[in-house]
Amino acid sequence: MKAFGFDFDHGRLDVSLHPFCGGTPDDVRITTRYDESDFASSLMAVLHETGHALVDLLDLPVPMSELAEEAADWEEPLAGFGKRYAEALSVDEPLSPEQRRARQGLLSRQLTVR
Repeated sequence: MKAFGFDFDHGRLDVSLHPFCGGTPDDVRITTRYDESDFASSLMAVLHETGHALVDLLDLPVPMSELAEEAADWEEPLAGFGKRYAEALSVDEPLSPEQRRARQGLLSRQLTVR
């Protein structure tokens, strides 16, 4: 979200049953859901709501054509990420001890987004 310009001093991300964005230019709240079996849908929901939040934070009416132009700048990097994500999911080899420790470390932590 920071890479897209979201200002966490004037907004936050929380967990809910359905993605949502709302608030004022001084305080924008985003909610999203997480599905442990489908990382991509969670990521896309956060990115989608971040787009709404940026418009709210700027407090500007933004023509959709401008948003489409900016979105085009992210298509290639996101496609590259999607390719690497799909490749990682296709690996069916057992994890190395280092990979198992890293995975367990991620699973055992509580995530706090500020």
